[in-house]
Amino acid sequence: MGKGFTLEVPVNVPANMPWLSRVKMGFHFAQFFMTFLTLCMVGPLISTESKYYGGSQPGPNYTLAMGVLSIGVPVILIYFPWAYEHQNKFKKIGKFALKPRTNMIFTSFYSVVWATCGIAMAVHSNNASNCALDGELQKTYGDDYVNAWATQCNLGKAGAAFAWITCIMWVGSWICTMIIFWNEKQLVQQNIKENKQNRLSVLEEQQQQQGGGSPYKAPGYYGDEEDDIGGMRPQSFEQARPLHTVTPPPHNVPQQHYETSPFEDPSYYQPPAPHSGTFDHQTPYDPPMTGGFAMPQPSHYGSPAPPEHRF
Repeated sequence: MGKGFTLEVPVNVPANMPWLSRVKMGFHFAQFFMTFLTLCMVGPLISTESKYYGGSQPGPNYTLAMGVLSIGVPVILIYFPWAYEHQNKFKKIGKFALKPRTNMIFTSFYSVVWATCGIAMAVHSNNASNCALDGELQKTYGDDYVNAWATQCNLGKAGAAFAWITCIMWVGSWICTMIIFWNEKQLVQQNIKENKQNRLSVLEEQQQQQGGGSPYKAPGYYGDEEDDIGGMRPQSFEQARPLHTVTPPPHNVPQQHYETSPFEDPSYYQPPAPHSGTFDHQTPYDPPMTGGFAMPQPSHYGSPAPPEHRF
């Protein structure tokens, strides 16, 4: 005997309905058997019509096609969750088949499908011409035709009844799925509220341990501790400005000429005053090196003396 194990199955049923999963599973078993019986009714009906008339009616054909496509869905919704829960096999398919959203999609779709099948078979079975005997075929085939045609008429009525029972089974499983789905949503909302309350209680405890103050910290430029370089934070707006931003001087203070940095703002540059006296053309011009270079103004200097010619 191997060691047993328990898996957490993602199905949440209401506390007052612990039997809901078993009821839903019973609906799936009924869907499989009702679909099988419907196919057993519609198959001979189509065969009889094709034998004597060369083709079958649209209603039975549609019901046969939908029955073939849907007969495997209850098997998927029954076997794979069971294999995942009890044998730990087919984990991905088992989880997919156990999800309430998956079941809601399948049950909603096939409830509509089998409702249309029931309508199609009801219209076919209530049509008097589908049960009336053809005199020419009766002469040609005799009692074989009479017996087969009466049988196919009864099969049409039985097929309509089984199609409607199959639709009811799908509607029943849809109701169970919606109850489980609603309960799951309520649990999710409850968990969200509990998480919020737990966070608020933790923040209040931290506030009490810190001795007061708001437990909330407004996000900002200096909201994180990593941005607090050296434990020093700016105390004013001017200190919080980037280093490359230059604060312009007030309007009532005269502008000054900065001579210490070679990267000065040209808007603050003032050219130096010209030297007093006359200009000596024999003395080379030495521009000032303090703040910047300014071209000399010829109007500020006297005219150069004419050169002396000696022979």
